[in-house]
Amino acid sequence: MQIKKLTKNLAAAMTGVDLSKPISAELKNTLRETIAAHRILVVKNQTLDSDAQEAFSECFGELLHPVTRRPDGIRLPQTHEITNAAKEGGISNDQYLGATAFWHTDGAYFPVPPLYTTLYAVKLPPSGGGDTEFVDMRAAYDALPQAQKQALDGLQVVHSHAEKNLVSGARAGTMDEVRDAPPVIHPMIRTIEGTEQRALYLGMYAVRILGMPDEEARKLLAELHEHSIQPEFRYTHVWEPGDLMMWDNRSLMHRAVGNFDMDREVRTLRRTVVKNLESAMA
Repeated sequence: MQIKKLTKNLAAAMTGVDLSKPISAELKNTLRETIAAHRILVVKNQTLDSDAQEAFSECFGELLHPVTRRPDGIRLPQTHEITNAAKEGGISNDQYLGATAFWHTDGAYFPVPPLYTTLYAVKLPPSGGGDTEFVDMRAAYDALPQAQKQALDGLQVVHSHAEKNLVSGARAGTMDEVRDAPPVIHPMIRTIEGTEQRALYLGMYAVRILGMPDEEARKLLAELHEHSIQPEFRYTHVWEPGDLMMWDNRSLMHRAVGNFDMDREVRTLRRTVVKNLESAMA
């Protein structure tokens, strides 16, 4: 087994392991330590069906059941595909796919947002592209002037699955989605559980700030968003066949990059999300 850093502060690649087999306690500990150190882990050269990916993910905790529903109203299963392939053949125009192109943190609309996400490359565009991009929200927080950190400390932000269309332009939430995920409140500055590390907590689900007029809140959220997505805080993953990615949601935002012919080429990634059962956000 080999582990190689991909950037100075974010992301590492692991080779020489087979995640389709039962995970030993030693490998599980190594994976947890690597995620803790680098927050994004790419395990190369894997061959995983849906059951194998689900079994691997369950080594780290209970899987989250997504709120999002397909156009036919059926809720996405715990292990699900993010794809532009239509069931009947051809290319899908599901608006859910369009929303993934906006910066977000998975499950920010839950009272206790999830811990890990895994993505596995099932089918990649033959011409390349379809990257996934990340930003380091710890580094974005650290780069703020001290006076601004103090001004932001204590602000509470409303995160809403149903209202993400304010940012992404996707459809409004259905009645079922609103019932399953009513708006929640999280601190603007998140302290990572078990550490003294702090990070901005933003993304497309962040729609309002408590006690602040909406126009003023939207302006502040937009300013902080633009600060956070600067190139120096980014890591872009260029997918290769057999890649399994796993990352810590607590201090990252990510988005899908549409740098391929989405009207002609298929990109399919299989996803699981692991709950955070430690504690609510501080």
